[in-house]
Amino acid sequence: MKANSFLLFLTIVPFILYGQTSTELKAKANAAFDKKNFPAALTLIDQAISKDPNNGELYSIKAAILENTQDYQGAYDALTKGIAVQPDLASLYLNRSAFYENSQMPDEAIKDCNVGLKYAKDDTLIRALYVNRGAAEIEKRDFESAYKDMAYAYKMDTNDKSILINLAVACNHLNKKDEALSYLLTAHRAYPKDNAIISNIGFMYQGMGDYKKSVEYFDKAIKLNPGEGVQYNNRGYSRMKMGDLDGAMKDVNKAIELYPGNSYAYRNRGLIWLELKKIPSACEDFHTAVDKGYTAMYGKDVEELIANNCKLFK
Repeated sequence: MKANSFLLFLTIVPFILYGQTSTELKAKANAAFDKKNFPAALTLIDQAISKDPNNGELYSIKAAILENTQDYQGAYDALTKGIAVQPDLASLYLNRSAFYENSQMPDEAIKDCNVGLKYAKDDTLIRALYVNRGAAEIEKRDFESAYKDMAYAYKMDTNDKSILINLAVACNHLNKKDEALSYLLTAHRAYPKDNAIISNIGFMYQGMGDYKKSVEYFDKAIKLNPGEGVQYNNRGYSRMKMGDLDGAMKDVNKAIELYPGNSYAYRNRGLIWLELKKIPSACEDFHTAVDKGYTAMYGKDVEELIANNCKLFK
């Protein structure tokens, strides 16, 4: 599960008057940004930069504007230029680390967070840098480091959703199941209708073998978002483990209907077929799971199921 990126806390009007200061132009650019008038905001912030080219904050605002126009390369270039002209501005490193993380470049994200932490003075900024670094470490599967960073951020804010979820992810991979669940339940109390949190609680109970509780939370998740196939698949697995094979099959079939590319659903349906002693159908689903990329995403357990059960079925 991936962490929420922390990106640009800037408030980002049009009318260009000669003689305005960069501060005045920045304020007008921010107002245009708030109104989603991005062309005007970009014109105004470029004018502000022309008057104050060594002000790194202006480049952060420009990056936010460009990101909202989906000019991601331009946004990255603006942040990099801002760092070049004002290398001690920690928020620039925070924002670029989020860019790197969203681009699946965790090593670069971690480097920017490390530099940003050298310059950050504000607690909010420091916490955000720890969160971004922890999220990048999770992407690298360095769960020990991620746990330390997220735990530090948690001391600064015990109700931040991204911190709680990422702490749970790190704890789960470190086999700290009870601690992971406690963070998710805390998050659920703070955000009772957050589908991702509810689903993760269901998944945690499933991993702990409490399938009845797992189904309870997947029921809540499906009620909130009945068009999400992954939740049917997860509930189907828990129902299978409880011996409700009819309910499990209905759930997994619904999961495949909603999301036919989900290799995990074919794996789960194959397991249900095995329980029903319908080996050819099980093997067909196992092969489909592999064809849809299961091994690269989740590991070799389906290949082992094929080797152990499907010698006569190609």
